Parts: sequence; C-alpha cells; structure tokens
Amino acid sequence: ACAANCITNTSTDSCTASNYTCLCNDQKWLAATTQCFSSQCTGADVVAAYSIQHAVCQALVRRVS
Repeated sequence: ACAANCITNTSTDSCTASNYTCLCNDQKWLAATTQCFSSQCTGADVVAAYSIQHAVCQALVRRVS
C-alpha cells in the first residue's frame, strides 16, 4: 500500500502522474519515490516498494525497445 501511495502521489514538474514512461526516466521522480519508500514504508514493504517500481519501469523499457 505504501508503494502505491508513493508512486502515485510523488509529483514532478516534467511528467504527468500517469505517464510512467516519462516518470521512469525522470531522476528527480525516482529519487523522490525512493525517499518516500524509505520514510513511509516499513520492513518488507520497503523491499516490495522497490520491486514494484523496478517492475513497472522495466516493463515500460521492454515495451518501448
């Protein structure tokens, strides 16, 4: 649950919230979500949050390539 909150609620000036292709290439967004995971998630949820972010971005990279 904390991963979804961090991913959907972390904003960036350069991408819309639903444009994950843009977000996954935005270093500021990646850093902000990482910070959110560290501060909002606990225990196994932190690992799960990183895994979800990685899976979403990897799927987009494969689709675009």
